[in-house]
Amino acid sequence: MQQPETLDLGTLDFQSTANDGARLELRHPTTNAPTGAWLQLLGIDSDAYRAAQRAQQRDRLKQIARNRRLGITPEEIESEALAMLVVATVGMGGFSKDGAALQFSADTARALYKRHNWIREQADEFINDRANFLPKSASSS
Repeated sequence: MQQPETLDLGTLDFQSTANDGARLELRHPTTNAPTGAWLQLLGIDSDAYRAAQRAQQRDRLKQIARNRRLGITPEEIESEALAMLVVATVGMGGFSKDGAALQFSADTARALYKRHNWIREQADEFINDRANFLPKSASSS
């Protein structure tokens, strides 16, 4: 009888690469062409993302205990999702507005995501896809 293959967890250690982050090259929302703009994003397995997620959960539990309110509004869900995306954004480049280059900051990222849903959607999809944070194999280097 053949031995079953083993699962090498070393090839699936998302946390270290999620902490390093990965670059998302943004695509134009209608043509899908490369835009030249990019975001450096942490993955959902990163320490910073998970800590922010736990903090949000603590806040929600405190709110429930204080107000005895079990529901959450769509606006609160959207606000929390935006905050998590801002935590995951650690760099950006290739953006300008009215001819002036945009410099990275949490406030700039927040404003970018609030104004441009297509950027927010691409970033959200990227950080939630663990394949973007797989360790690079020796053959792909």
